[in-house]
Amino acid sequence: MLDDVGTLSWILTLLAFNGGVLATLVATGRGNRIANRLLAILVGLISLRLMIYVIGFAGLYDNHPWLTFAPLDASLAFGPLLWLYTCALTRGRLPSNWKQHFMPAALQLAYFVAAFALPLDIKLHWYRGAHLDVVEPLGLAALLLSSSAYLVAAWRRQCGYQRWLDEGFADRDQWRLGWLTVIVAAFAVTLGVAVAAAMIDRLVAPLDYFGRTPVIVASSLLAYALGLLGWRHAALNLPNQTARLEGKAPRAKVTRAATSFAIWARRVETQGWWREEGITLSGIARQLGVSERTLSRGLSEGSDGNFNSFINGLRVSAVMRAIVSGTDQDLLTIALESGFNSKASFNRAFLKHTGMTPSRWRAVASQNPPIATKGEI
Repeated sequence: MLDDVGTLSWILTLLAFNGGVLATLVATGRGNRIANRLLAILVGLISLRLMIYVIGFAGLYDNHPWLTFAPLDASLAFGPLLWLYTCALTRGRLPSNWKQHFMPAALQLAYFVAAFALPLDIKLHWYRGAHLDVVEPLGLAALLLSSSAYLVAAWRRQCGYQRWLDEGFADRDQWRLGWLTVIVAAFAVTLGVAVAAAMIDRLVAPLDYFGRTPVIVASSLLAYALGLLGWRHAALNLPNQTARLEGKAPRAKVTRAATSFAIWARRVETQGWWREEGITLSGIARQLGVSERTLSRGLSEGSDGNFNSFINGLRVSAVMRAIVSGTDQDLLTIALESGFNSKASFNRAFLKHTGMTPSRWRAVASQNPPIATKGEI
């Protein structure tokens, strides 16, 4: 048992150290400086909290009781840091009141600093009494509630950003941000493990350090996921969402916008703007001489989808016309000439608009059975 404890302590020490290394790498990443630093702080704080378990498994609290209340826990900052990271990443800036979100974490850290500074006999008496009976349960409840609320806020921010990309960009696959989804999901899974452990601890039986191993492992994996994904995408240049195209206009204006959109759509199609690389809603609005909001309103009322769907629909139609014409060009070449910037975005858009893969549609159009080939588009 003692060997197992020592091994686990060393493993946790290594995990915490590696977490600190990843935090440093993320913080020094180029681009998205605010977002990267927030994520680095989050990874660093998670790694720092792991040191509580390192000390516990090593038996240092028993041999050196003065370490009790060592100020290593600022977990009430986890949720705000995740949410602010998504804000900084998608908007390029923080909310004006961002500092207020760290007040609970500041109070939490101040509590541990003050308790750590107490004389040893008073410290141990406080720890075994009021802290374990009152402060720790309240702190855990606050952590779970805070993390849950900020997790929901981060998820909504990410989903809102994805919708904004669809509304304003035709070529948005490069910003699909599946890795950000993984970050939010990993945080959610870790939170779920912590909630389950808290329920077992309070409703079934108290958990010791070994009983909290699932939480420790989940926290370690979370630090790695955040650090590695954040480091890998630290320099990703994302369009910043500085304004939202929301709000409903009166019915008369909406009808007028919908009617105008039919004219605008015809012009976009005849001018061939949909073929341009990097085409955006704002760019089309400038070409048409209308405001971005007006064009967005007309798009939402005059079509069945968003800007991304509208432009890619024109591109898909162009591919279909080329196929029907009997061209012998391969599908990817046709797709690139029609404005798609990648095989993946072409496949996704074609399947969405036709319900078939491009190769199957081509086979059906030529009245020949589709032939499956390796690397088929």
